[in-house]
Amino acid sequence: MAHRFLPGDEPWRELPATGPGGTITGAPAAAFDALGRAVIAVLGADGRLAAARQLAQGSPESGPWTSLG
Repeated sequence: MAHRFLPGDEPWRELPATGPGGTITGAPAAAFDALGRAVIAVLGADGRLAAARQLAQGSPESGPWTSLG
């Protein structure tokens, strides 16, 4: 899954299309947390929510998928 956190971020970054629980189903959602870091949330094929969080505000990289439920 290609993404960028803010308009103008280059190059596009990749997150694996498989997270905890298998292949991602549906479209991802994105938001910013209280520290200003981007968070991408997806629903796995197992029906569980998973999220990947930007490593630091302004960083082009995100951390690994984390199962939330």
